[in-house]
Amino acid sequence: MNIAGILLAAGRSTRFGRDKLIEPLGDTCIAAQSALNLLPHVQSLTIVIAKDNHPLANRLENITSAIVSCAHSHQGMSASLICGIQHTMNSDGWLIALADMPFIQQDVYAKITSAAQQGNTIVVPRFQNQRGHPVFISKKFRGGLLQLQGDCGARDLLRAHAHEIVSVEVSDAGILRDVDYPLDMNS
Repeated sequence: MNIAGILLAAGRSTRFGRDKLIEPLGDTCIAAQSALNLLPHVQSLTIVIAKDNHPLANRLENITSAIVSCAHSHQGMSASLICGIQHTMNSDGWLIALADMPFIQQDVYAKITSAAQQGNTIVVPRFQNQRGHPVFISKKFRGGLLQLQGDCGARDLLRAHAHEIVSVEVSDAGILRDVDYPLDMNS
């Protein structure tokens, strides 16, 4: 099964006050760590960045050659997701992750891709009864993904197809932990 990874990295970091995705994290930066966590579990990795975000592109260029500049990222997360889908149209499905979530453990990605390879069309992780990220969505929903609008990503599509969602239980609170403020780096 050809699962493409899409890392959404085109946000504006308004709450953080500066581009949070290039903030140092260990030996790398937030976005690079998120990409490195996702990379072993997908056949290809496309990172969607905002148009002209050269500093971020430079930090990510050694991880993947598929860095897509989204000219319409200001229209919200859905525009960035559409850019990623359009770049990987021949995939059997997409493992969609957020670049500001670098704390997700490897076993989460492995459990999600395993469930996807078993034929499930939408797979989400759950920690203590809370749904988190990343999310797998099958090519069955390609048309719906390409019609998304606004800043809610695939939330409306998931709501419309809730009966097809398979949840995998994980023991990793990282699926809920994003970096919105500088203090989020330490918690």
